[in-house]
Amino acid sequence: PVAPELHIRTDREEPEESARRVIEKLEELGYLEPAGVREYSRA
Repeated sequence: PVAPELHIRTDREEPEESARRVIEKLEELGYLEPAGVREYSRA
């Protein structure tokens, strides 16, 4: 992409670090809820 939201440097980071950064960006952009935040409906 011309203007990516995130650059993943697989030549410089461990896979776990890359995955963590992707998840954090998806949370930041609103595609995922932040870890530990869940809404439960009461029946």
